[in-house]
Amino acid sequence: MALISLKSNLQEELEKLERVTEDNSIRVVAVPPQEWQFTMEERVTMVEYLIRRQQELLELL
Repeated sequence: MALISLKSNLQEELEKLERVTEDNSIRVVAVPPQEWQFTMEERVTMVEYLIRRQQELLELL
């Protein structure tokens, strides 16, 4: 029973991950909290990482 629940939860999370678009990632990283003091270069790097990591996870799962 626990395995079925785990598979169901994993499927739900995978579907959420699939719905995240590049545009979503860009929008989120475009306006970080002021206290983080990210430079534009760091924001671009973060978006690139998030997109690459999302693709890796989708391929893995």
